[in-house]
Amino acid sequence: MDDIEEVTADIVILATGYENAVPGFLEPIADRLEQIDNELAIREDFSVCWDGPHDRRIFVQNASLGQRGLADPNLSLLAWRARRILDSLLGRASYAKPENPGFISRTFVESWPDPVAVEMGRRI
Repeated sequence: MDDIEEVTADIVILATGYENAVPGFLEPIADRLEQIDNELAIREDFSVCWDGPHDRRIFVQNASLGQRGLADPNLSLLAWRARRILDSLLGRASYAKPENPGFISRTFVESWPDPVAVEMGRRI
């Protein structure tokens, strides 16, 4: 394992498995990656929010459970997420309609209904 090979590439794809953690190789730029709680902040096109050049993006999948909810790690949506990333890379508009922007949307605990109010509403 002493051999080191240097490769120049336009795109790098890393399949890092199911562990939801920032890979160690991103440590040199970790302070430039925006985080929400313990997750990388992810845009609608699944790119990471960071302070680097706009034409240099880091895309992730299945890494924003807290921001997008239970559907985010759902493997049945893998092709849909891949299409959103591909559309972004190619500069194409997403096929999502404004009135139905997609399967996954940001969720915040504060926006969940109050369980007591919901229960009271059932009695009306």
